[in-house]
Amino acid sequence: MLAGSLSLGLSACGVFGESDPSIDTPLGASASGVSPGRSDRAFSGRLSGADGGVLGGVVLSEEPHASLVARDILEKGGNAVDAATALYFTLSVTYPASASLGGGGICLVHDSEKGTTESVDFLPRQTLSGGEAAIPGNVRGFSLMHARFGRLAWAELVSPAETMAATGFKLTRASAQRLVENAGLLRGDPELAASYLNRAGQPLAEHEMVTLPQLAASLALVRARGPAGLYASKEARTFADAAQAVGAGLSAEDLQNYRPTVAISQRVEMDNEYLHLPSAALGAGAFSAQLWQKVAAGNVDALAAARQTAAALGAPGAIPDDMGSTSFVVATGNGDAVACGVTNNGPFGTGKVARGTGIVLAKSPAAPVAGLAGAFLSPVLVTNRFTNNLFFAGASAGGPVATASVQKVLKETLIDGDVPLSNALENAHPGPDPRVQALVCPQGLPRGANECSFGVDPKGAGLGLEAISAGN
Repeated sequence: MLAGSLSLGLSACGVFGESDPSIDTPLGASASGVSPGRSDRAFSGRLSGADGGVLGGVVLSEEPHASLVARDILEKGGNAVDAATALYFTLSVTYPASASLGGGGICLVHDSEKGTTESVDFLPRQTLSGGEAAIPGNVRGFSLMHARFGRLAWAELVSPAETMAATGFKLTRASAQRLVENAGLLRGDPELAASYLNRAGQPLAEHEMVTLPQLAASLALVRARGPAGLYASKEARTFADAAQAVGAGLSAEDLQNYRPTVAISQRVEMDNEYLHLPSAALGAGAFSAQLWQKVAAGNVDALAAARQTAAALGAPGAIPDDMGSTSFVVATGNGDAVACGVTNNGPFGTGKVARGTGIVLAKSPAAPVAGLAGAFLSPVLVTNRFTNNLFFAGASAGGPVATASVQKVLKETLIDGDVPLSNALENAHPGPDPRVQALVCPQGLPRGANECSFGVDPKGAGLGLEAISAGN
């Protein structure tokens, strides 16, 4: 178990240190392909109202396969947590640079009926031995959320990812781009190379098939046994041995002792609304709250303010925009929502796969610079203080600019209210990273569905989808 906060500086922690418990479809589509009124220029859509049905929900992610799976879960009667869980596990197959079973993350979960919004922390944590790999948290985290809120059976949410890994899937543009960006790293590990490089040693291209039988076997254990498939005594020893075979200092005790934490979201009052941020006990909560004070105050350069805020909290000067992280948003027609960021603490984490498991190992949170990735996971929700209606759901992940970008989109579209979401997403940040996903409902959900807009970042190759419910 980690003690308190880790110190920043060269060790890359401090205020940002996390403490322990205290189908055929257009692959690579880079537009939100749903409603008649969508803007192809800026990849945002307006909810259609769904002839013959009612709004079942909206799914936004950086990788199209994952969005499609989550949309299907909603249309089968799953709720926001069900869809987010299935979306994550699909990402663990199709987007391993950022969403491995070996990583962790943060989610905000809004239950409109109960009127609660919770911050769930399942970030990668440091091992007892202090090795280069982290203790993974993703499986524990999504299992906890499913146990608290899920409606469909756990196996139904993991099976699509398992099947995809076992039988193969075509690389989307989003996934293929990540392989190209990290080709050198892939060549450094025999299992990564075997999975993602061709015979000439070059990254597989968009539309090429990938099959991951070892990862499928790991997902089968998780599907059949839940988190026990990775964290129980026998399975923990097996996984720890596989990680130690590539030099990671991960032990069975590390895995067995890992627990996510749940807290009430950090709430900022905004007239009749609450802005929900990750818990103030987390680095991401501390950073996002301090930055929002500056962004909300007036006409400031949000991106510059983010870098200044990070530096003031003790972060090193040069933090990359790509931290091996990704984000996604799921919202349902009744106003429930989940906004998440997950990370490997660097693209493909340690650059090593636990032998025979197909699981990419995330870097330790003590790693210089990369270990700060959890501080810049930026899920954001806005709800009405009295009705619990949902007005905004957004997320981004990367360096400090990630947090600034999603807050900038929130301010321009909902607070100021004079910038269309398509334009706000286009201008959220200048570079290819990070990526922002957002749903904006000026009249709130559920009553104002026809006024909502949603979109994925136009600089990426993600997909936003509207789910249609039969009506109940």
